[in-house]
Amino acid sequence: MSLQLVGAPQVSNSLAAAAVAREAGLSVADIADLLSAATPQSRWCMEVTTRTDGVTIVNDAYNANPDSMRSSLEALASWPEAMPSAPSPSWAG
Repeated sequence: MSLQLVGAPQVSNSLAAAAVAREAGLSVADIADLLSAATPQSRWCMEVTTRTDGVTIVNDAYNANPDSMRSSLEALASWPEAMPSAPSPSWAG
């Protein structure tokens, strides 16, 4: 399975969702499929778009506290690892 969500906090969120889903009786395969299909639901929370000229824009304007900003910067710094199919960052790497 592969998450389409960016940032380490999304891993723990997904693990928590998987635990609840498993307790509710879903199979591991169904949980993996559902988590792999999950997309961000909050506007401005690590929204990733790529312009036609190849420039990748990450809009994380939703964050407003030091912990969330730290998490965002860590996600950008690990961009190639977090999003293997994405182009290399221009400044965070």
